[in-house]
Amino acid sequence: MAKSNVSFSIHGINYSGGLFSEYNFNAKKTTLLWPFPMLIVLDLNGINDLDLNSARNKIVLNELWHSFKQNLAFIICKKLSENLKEEYVSTLYSLFRENSKNNNFLVGLEKSQKLLKNQ
Repeated sequence: MAKSNVSFSIHGINYSGGLFSEYNFNAKKTTLLWPFPMLIVLDLNGINDLDLNSARNKIVLNELWHSFKQNLAFIICKKLSENLKEEYVSTLYSLFRENSKNNNFLVGLEKSQKLLKNQ
């Protein structure tokens, strides 16, 4: 199984907590469980924000976290659909739906698919 790797910062400050699960029994609730591996460099800026605990080493599980996951899934799925042939995107999205149990990912996926249909 391929492993995801991410460099993630919030307003330029490196977050070392990790965003993707290591698929162990002690997985944090604030990890991304997506149906494909990713290599990503991400700096969260602007009006997008996440709440961190007082030690600033863990993301707080709240509405901002859910919104972040949905928006990230939307952006990634939208860019995939812009760069792949239409018939391949349909098959890929079907595979994502079948293999993802993450509701936030599925919300972002559906949002990108609705945007595709409206274009």
